[in-house]
Amino acid sequence: MPARDAVPLPRLRAGCVGVVGAGTGVLAHTQGHGGLPGVGGLLIVAVAGLGLGLAARHTARLLPLLAGGQLLVHLLLIALTGQHHQLITAPMALVHGLGTLAAWALVLGAEQLVRTVAGLALRVLVLVGSTPIEQPSGVLVPAFAVPQCQRLRHLGTVGTRGPPVLSNSF
Repeated sequence: MPARDAVPLPRLRAGCVGVVGAGTGVLAHTQGHGGLPGVGGLLIVAVAGLGLGLAARHTARLLPLLAGGQLLVHLLLIALTGQHHQLITAPMALVHGLGTLAAWALVLGAEQLVRTVAGLALRVLVLVGSTPIEQPSGVLVPAFAVPQCQRLRHLGTVGTRGPPVLSNSF
């Protein structure tokens, strides 16, 4: 079983890679003078980004996955907009390459930031939680005396009468 502090990081990374990969792909495509589809087409690109994010769980595969994600987003946007006359141009390839590097830097920077903030939060919790709590040094005694009425005490015990006996008088 993985360590407790390492469990949320792959989930966070998957979401971050998916959003950043698809977002930089769309941004790079528009900067390379490519067209954008409607809302439905952008949802298809977002689902492709989600699949890209789920595949990215290890650092060694991050850069190839982001580059493949840029290519996938580019091909999806070309197919969804119907601009098939030029598959890729030099400016389009350049901005998609820069988009890959930007996505890689954003994901690695976000991971480092999360680790730093988590480490600082852990240090603060250790400092706050390490102050000793004062324990009472003796037995606590009530400051008032409970009045006792002797007559009531005797009245409760006087007599031998018990509950009525079941009889066959029904």
